[in-house]
Amino acid sequence: MIKRRGHRWALVSLAVMLLGLLSGCWDQRPVETRAAILAIGVDPGPRPGLIRVTFVFPNVTLTAGSLTSVPSSQETFTMTVTASTLAAALSAVQREQSRAIYLGQVRVVALSTRLASRIWTTSLHDLTQMGTMVLSFWVVAASNAYKLVTLHPPTEMVPEVALYRALSCKCQDLRWPGRAWSVWTNAVTPGVTPAVADVSANAATNTFTLNSLAVWARNGVSTWSREATIGWAYLTGRSLAESVSIRTPSGNIANIGHIHGTAHLQFSGTVRHVQLVDIIRLQGTVLGGGAEMGSGRRDPALTEDVSRTIRQACDAAIQAAIDGHTDPFGWHRDLIWRRGDAFSPAQAGTISWKGWRVVVRLSFQIRNEGVLR
Repeated sequence: MIKRRGHRWALVSLAVMLLGLLSGCWDQRPVETRAAILAIGVDPGPRPGLIRVTFVFPNVTLTAGSLTSVPSSQETFTMTVTASTLAAALSAVQREQSRAIYLGQVRVVALSTRLASRIWTTSLHDLTQMGTMVLSFWVVAASNAYKLVTLHPPTEMVPEVALYRALSCKCQDLRWPGRAWSVWTNAVTPGVTPAVADVSANAATNTFTLNSLAVWARNGVSTWSREATIGWAYLTGRSLAESVSIRTPSGNIANIGHIHGTAHLQFSGTVRHVQLVDIIRLQGTVLGGGAEMGSGRRDPALTEDVSRTIRQACDAAIQAAIDGHTDPFGWHRDLIWRRGDAFSPAQAGTISWKGWRVVVRLSFQIRNEGVLR
């Protein structure tokens, strides 16, 4: 009986030990031993083959009680190193840190539009291979990545990245692309060109502006015009609250806002001759523009003028894609998937519009509900 009890307690002890190992707690680092990175900016280095990488860390010495008395410039601190790759830059920063670099809190990675496409590819590849990255962070383009990630606009809490909040809030006029997992997927998928938001920074006022679409092709990163960017949003169903201003016959400016809707694709034709029909259904709200705007919903001339402006933006987007041999809409990818064509990852980034005919069918409706709804 004594031996049986001893055997039973040995089994219980072994089970408890195994449960502890399965919990995964043994390999976790406490937060006080980690140096979390909030944002990363990558710019060209002092000479070819080098990049200049800026890492933004939260100021862990701040407390909730000290936030009101500490200027926003002290909420974070930065470290900038020069290296051949982003992975090498991380190693260099780690050598200057007494805590383990932690990438699980990265919110924004800014890549300079002055970098070659291969640097974009290498940098994003390094980030996806780190293992500790959460690929929901935003990838953005900037002419000066250092200036962008070191801005200190007012934020609601620490640590926080205002640009991350702006891109994630669904409060912008259009739904911007740029989540890391989506950018990386598009980069290795044939038939679609990765695109991110191009963001400018104003160091004098500590503010940033979401400008337009930055399209990442094999021959470089091109920044689209604002009109083409809005057209891209209409064509892909990403318009959330765009606005159009039209001059009325009486000389007033009619403001039509909150323009949003859906986009639906139809493909037809042969392998050599493709016809794509993009069916766009939009609606907007009369925001103001004079007494006659009270009947704007029943004014076919106003509706036609707004529709014409939207069509011009769509045409500008399609032409920008054709001129740059890019497809940030993903239409080539959709066609490959619908046909079930075989493809190789080596084909990623190869876009040809030869034999394509794109037709835009737009229906637009004005809803004069006023601003407060």
